[in-house]
Amino acid sequence: MRFLNEVPRPAAAELMATIDAVAAGPPPSFRGGGRYRTMHGSMTGWHEARTKHRKRLYRLFCLHDRKAPGLLGPALVLVTGGAKANETAFSEVFYREIHELATAYLESNPRQVLR
Repeated sequence: MRFLNEVPRPAAAELMATIDAVAAGPPPSFRGGGRYRTMHGSMTGWHEARTKHRKRLYRLFCLHDRKAPGLLGPALVLVTGGAKANETAFSEVFYREIHELATAYLESNPRQVLR
């Protein structure tokens, strides 16, 4: 994912450590202390891995795909990421773009995945 190559290494490492922990024990068994949260509003049904590095917030937007054709079981899907200043919000336009990426993924059969 290009996003992870563009963020500071400590932020990328923390995000991926969170993703690895979620994959090993997905919600509700995963208790991440705020590092992995269920989203609300226009992003209901989504999850985000979260970290902060030098006053910037980094997020990985994720779906849990339990019906993944061509896969042996459920998948934790990393759709895209975003960065923002502390105490700011992502725009609804940004969230719509995330939904478009997810729609393309969910309509693919077999799913387009990296292993």
